Amino acid sequence: MPASISPLPHEERLEEVLLAYLEAADAGRPPDARELLAAYPDLATELQAFLDDQEAAAQVAQPLRQALRGARVPDEADDRPPPQVLGDCEVLEKIIEGGMGVVYRAWQRQARREVAIKIIKPGAWVTAAERQRFLLEAQSLAGLEHPNIVRIYDVGTYEGEPYFSMEYAAGGSLAGEMEKLRRAPRATARLLRTVALAVELAHRHGIIHRDLKPGNILRAGDGTPKVADFGLAKRLDPPGREGEAGGPSGREPARGPARTTPRPTPRTAKRGPRRPRCRARSRARPGTWPPSRRGARWA
Repeated sequence: MPASISPLPHEERLEEVLLAYLEAADAGRPPDARELLAAYPDLATELQAFLDDQEAAAQVAQPLRQALRGARVPDEADDRPPPQVLGDCEVLEKIIEGGMGVVYRAWQRQARREVAIKIIKPGAWVTAAERQRFLLEAQSLAGLEHPNIVRIYDVGTYEGEPYFSMEYAAGGSLAGEMEKLRRAPRATARLLRTVALAVELAHRHGIIHRDLKPGNILRAGDGTPKVADFGLAKRLDPPGREGEAGGPSGREPARGPARTTPRPTPRTAKRGPRRPRCRARSRARPGTWPPSRRGARWA
């Protein structure tokens, strides 16, 4: 940048210097901050504030760059047709589609049964963390065996994206039964008890669902409720290793509750702790309750 000072007004000169700085930064050659301040001493205050703002913006954007690192940018493949075959399954129709994934109804040839297949949507903008969360859902379902939790059958990849097949619930979800459930409180209570027992099994395996709602409770063809969609589930420490030092969580070992029972003193060690006694005397007839407060004595 030129070191000479032109006779332009202050604001115009500052605008030119900043524009030149941004153009050089876009080209991958940002000027040195100390050289810039030395070249324009009369603009040093404004330039220093500008450089401070640039550094603060870079610090805020750094986590976003790390999160997007490894993400696949959408391309022309967004409009390609859905897959026809996934592993041993023939895709029949689309059930539901979200921002990241899509669920298909399919026919598993070898087992001769209907299944549901969940796969990351082709061409979707997916980060490494989201892909890991997708795989965590498959791992969570694979470790749970319960008649009221959707079972998983197979895991595979299609054009580099993971997918898994699971039990198909032909009865839809509870989201479409809300009015019916409000009119049958006893049946709803029995239903919630069934769902709670299924979720309790997941808790015993260290898996917290974190997205339990009517839309994620499905109905099988015979009406059996099925807890589904563990996409936001959180996996805790394995049973028996909660908080173990050096374990997956790195937390300190769990400590028991603080001692509340007083320690025995020499005076009470032999005869044991004194227990409070309550004695009430009443002038009322035998068998009446409560006794008269005037005649009660506490010891």
